[in-house]
Amino acid sequence: MTTLLEPAASLAPALDALRQEAARLDPSQAIGQPRPLDDLRREWLRQPRLRTQIVAMFGACALCLTIAGLYARMSYAVVTRTREFAIRLAIGARPEDVVRALSGEVMLLVLGGLAIALILLPGVDAWVQQLVAGLPRTGFLPMAVVAGAVTAVAMLMVWGPARRAGRIAPAEALRTD
Repeated sequence: MTTLLEPAASLAPALDALRQEAARLDPSQAIGQPRPLDDLRREWLRQPRLRTQIVAMFGACALCLTIAGLYARMSYAVVTRTREFAIRLAIGARPEDVVRALSGEVMLLVLGGLAIALILLPGVDAWVQQLVAGLPRTGFLPMAVVAGAVTAVAMLMVWGPARRAGRIAPAEALRTD
C-alpha cells in the first residue's frame, strides 16, 4: 500500500503522526523510507519519457535525411539539366524563370510528401498514443506548423542549386557537352 502525504508544515511531524497511526492500526505493518512525490513522479515517467525521446530522435533524423535528400535531389537536377537550362537562358528565359521552374518541382515534391503525411497521420498518431501513455492527440495546429517549417526549409534548400542554375552561362554550358 502506498500513502501519499502532503504535510501542511514540515515533513518530520507528519511522518511521526503517520507512523503512530500505522502502529495503532496494525503493529506488524512496517513503514518504508519516505520519498518526495517529485522523485516518485520522475520514476513513474522514466520509461514514457525515454520512449518519447527515442521517437523524437528518430523524427529529427528523418527530417535531417529529408532535407539532405532534397538538397541532393535539387543539386543533381541542376547538374543533369545544365544543358536544358542553358538553352532556356539562350532563347530568352530569365534566371528567375529557371529558379521558379526548380522551385515548382520542389513544391510538388513537398506537397506530395505532405499529402502522404496527412494520410498516414491518424495511424502514426494512434501508434504513438500506444507508445506514450497520456500524450494528447496531434491536432491541426502542430501539423500546420511542421508543414510550414518543412516547406520553408525545402525552399531554402532549393534556393542555392536554383540560383546556380540561373547563373549558367549558355555558351559555356553548351560548349562543354
